[in-house]
Amino acid sequence: MTRQHAIAFRPDTAPPPERRGGERVPLRRGALLELPGRRRTAVNLLDLSGGGAAVAAFGTALQPGMAVALVIDTVLLPAVVVAVSEGRAHLAFRPLPQAAEAALHRLLIGLREPALAS
Repeated sequence: MTRQHAIAFRPDTAPPPERRGGERVPLRRGALLELPGRRRTAVNLLDLSGGGAAVAAFGTALQPGMAVALVIDTVLLPAVVVAVSEGRAHLAFRPLPQAAEAALHRLLIGLREPALAS
């Protein structure tokens, strides 16, 4: 005999939203984080997806809800801090301008493709 489990939601509530905006690509590379007041600080980019990123950001006093921008190469990606724990900040991208979205897409494709042997 097998047990079946059902998840029920009250009619007046919706299921929790999916927090991730796509597959995250793990990586280790430098980036800049633009903080309120246009102050920039160097961070280590830990993973990246079409919907957000995780960065190692020690000593930045980031707080959930804070508006920031992630700068990768010359691409500025507006984001909001969704969580901070143990020196790691999780960012969700805000609606991106078309050019930034295209640049992010190209970057993600390049990260997923295997490097050519020389």
